Amino acid sequence: MSYSVNGKFLFSGNNITKLPTSLYIFAKAGQLEEIDLSNNQIEEDSLKRIYFKSLTSLKILNLSRNANISSINYSVFKDTQLQNLNMSSVNLKNLNKLGSKNLTILDLSQNSISLIPEDTFEDLENLELLNLGNNKISELQTNVFSSLKKLTKLILNCNVICDIPKGIFKDLSNLVTLDLSYNSLEYIEGLDKLNKLQDLKLQGNYLKVIPSNNELPNSLLKLDISDNPLIFLGRNTFSNLGNLISLDISYTNNSYIKSTFEPLRSLKVLRMHHNNLYNLEDIFFPYKLERLELEFNNLTGVVYKGLETTCSGNYQRSML
Repeated sequence: MSYSVNGKFLFSGNNITKLPTSLYIFAKAGQLEEIDLSNNQIEEDSLKRIYFKSLTSLKILNLSRNANISSINYSVFKDTQLQNLNMSSVNLKNLNKLGSKNLTILDLSQNSISLIPEDTFEDLENLELLNLGNNKISELQTNVFSSLKKLTKLILNCNVICDIPKGIFKDLSNLVTLDLSYNSLEYIEGLDKLNKLQDLKLQGNYLKVIPSNNELPNSLLKLDISDNPLIFLGRNTFSNLGNLISLDISYTNNSYIKSTFEPLRSLKVLRMHHNNLYNLEDIFFPYKLERLELEFNNLTGVVYKGLETTCSGNYQRSML
């Protein structure tokens, strides 16, 4: 347990169960901007009794890895100056409306959240990063993110989401990164309005087809669709992605790819390992390509040169 003159209380890794009211006395001694209470045994009832509004300079609060917190009372953080709140790995099951309008970073990952009421983030108009990864979310309400107009990064990986409502992203005009990896998605749509999206992670789902032409924003720089049972990758699959720099289609069991990459004039990194490719002779590769990963296919010879290529795990007889 320590107090820093620059306004930090560091209580991580203790056995604290209840927070004393004397905390406010320490706050008056200086501009208390950060409290780290991670890795403790803080009880939910104790947290509800804390009136964070009195800590007028508090900007960063870390409550992660406190296993006794299953819900958040709306009044706890209402009207505070908090900007960064970490409540990952605290056994959260229920989400109520969060009242801290100044939040820019909110981490709720690695909990047991299954349902998110539509008004949960209604007041978080300044939020820029929202992490909901590693929960038990199975469905999302259409307007659950509608107030998050400043959001640049949304993480929803490692849930059990089966369906994405078509209009769910319509208000996220500033979104740069979207992580939907390792869910149960069979199809996805409604991404075409994300005009600033640069990084899209869809690996580890049940996607058989990629969203059709022009449904992926041409702002994309990185696309990961690996570990999906993709049936077909044709010439028009990526026709709208002329700015794409990195593409991962590994673990998709593809055996035939011909003109698929022709529209990808900016592509520099292409990952196709762990597929069922037999030859590369008919495949068009973008001229800017710098790295090609082909490990664990069924290649018997490589007739492509001029870039860094990895081919281990094939039945390679020649490299030209």
